[in-house]
Amino acid sequence: MLFTAPARKGLYPNIVIRAHAHDPGYLWTPYGLSIGLPAWQMKGAHIWNTAPEAVPGIGGVLLDWDPRDQRCNVRVKLYPVAP
Repeated sequence: MLFTAPARKGLYPNIVIRAHAHDPGYLWTPYGLSIGLPAWQMKGAHIWNTAPEAVPGIGGVLLDWDPRDQRCNVRVKLYPVAP
């Protein structure tokens, strides 16, 4: 969506959410909020074959809207996973 902004006369979305980022987290920019979600499942057969040592970050992102200051508070929640 960010890459097509010039075609929309430079209008950027306020929030961009990217599914399954390998390094989950978030970033506030002058344009708004960008969020990378953690994995939602354990490793499948392909990852066991290509990267058996990889440990996925399983979890989610919590968005808490504060109407008093019109701000969104973001928390990334990761659950411990045994290798």
